[in-house]
Amino acid sequence: MSPAIILLIVFFVLIFLRVPIAFSLLLSSMVTLFAMSGIHGIPVAMVASSTYGAIAKESLLAIPFFVLAGNIMVVGGIARRLVEFFNVLVGRVSGGLAHATTLACMFFAALSGSSAATAASIGKAMIPEMKKHNYDEAFSAAIVATGGILGMIIPPSIAMIVYAQTAEVSVIKMFTGGVLPGILGGVVIMIYSFFYARKHNYKPMTKEERPKFWPTFKSAFWALTFPFVILGGIYGGIFTATEASAVGVFYGIIVSLIYREISIASFTKAVIDAVYDTATILLIMASSSLLGWLMTVLQVPQTMTELFMSISDNRYVILLLILVLYLIIGCFIGTSPAIVLVVPILLPIINQLQIDLIFFGVFTVFALGIGLITPPVGTDLFVVCGISGLKIEPVVKAVFPFIILYSLLCVLFIFVPQIITFLPSVVAVS
Repeated sequence: MSPAIILLIVFFVLIFLRVPIAFSLLLSSMVTLFAMSGIHGIPVAMVASSTYGAIAKESLLAIPFFVLAGNIMVVGGIARRLVEFFNVLVGRVSGGLAHATTLACMFFAALSGSSAATAASIGKAMIPEMKKHNYDEAFSAAIVATGGILGMIIPPSIAMIVYAQTAEVSVIKMFTGGVLPGILGGVVIMIYSFFYARKHNYKPMTKEERPKFWPTFKSAFWALTFPFVILGGIYGGIFTATEASAVGVFYGIIVSLIYREISIASFTKAVIDAVYDTATILLIMASSSLLGWLMTVLQVPQTMTELFMSISDNRYVILLLILVLYLIIGCFIGTSPAIVLVVPILLPIINQLQIDLIFFGVFTVFALGIGLITPPVGTDLFVVCGISGLKIEPVVKAVFPFIILYSLLCVLFIFVPQIITFLPSVVAVS
């Protein structure tokens, strides 16, 4: 049996047995090395240097800081204030609560960089509120789950940092490229919500029910300034993306202290959760580096390139095939693990077709992000089910239209790549 076949079989068996993805990557690589050379032939020093070298990079410092900043925002009373403010803006429109939920998800995405944090924070505030106004619970949960995807698209995004490190491209250009697709993703949710609300006769909030503008604006002011401080500093050349992540932590602490909703216990939990999440991401990246080296030795990328190019050498056909691949992979593997696993295999194909790597990165994050709302792994589905108390089946049914709409958005990106590439081409970033 060839080493490549052994690698694939062992990896998928471990995944099927629910072994954590990082250990599945590492163990499948070690078993394959053993099969190739025997236990005495395994280059232990190379294994250690490869895994350590993959994460011993300054740019990866942005991950723990952005994760911690997002966690501080979660416990600092920011989500509720954003929801109240956006209710003021769109509460009078048909489906206003759904629109407010979407806008809050978009804005909180610019604070947290995490889909799960976005879905959890906004969901806790909005799902009970929508239920109180007779919105279908499954629809409410679907709005929050889909809005959570925007946490990976709208900068800052942890998944984009992972891609930038994997493909060796600019983190800031990745952030810039995600702005328009993220906004478009939010607009699509709001358009669907508008017609859904009209069909089901969801009444707008009355004037008495809507919060007053100035009190809610003043209450949410410091939360609203956060993206402008962080992203404005990055694009204005004041600090790098890594430095911005540290500024985000400091600013998040200041805002949370202003709101007086953070305690020593909640701050400690935010730090512990950040350590756990960061360790998970970096362990996956370290393990995947060994797998990547092994796949290069086994010429897996070259084989994949030949396979795809034998089907077609048309960039649109290839990207559509990759989209199908991403939609399947996203059902079983989380976004960041999928990036470090699949992107190194696909990069030779992308380079041969001369496809812009920033476009491909944003497209990859968006397409794999759909997996967050597709069973059986869909993280955001389980987050909103835990908040709403619903079983997963009705939520999956309610979220299905958004899976279709977001898949069609990916097709639109393929044929109109300027949606992604326009801002990176005009904004002076490196």
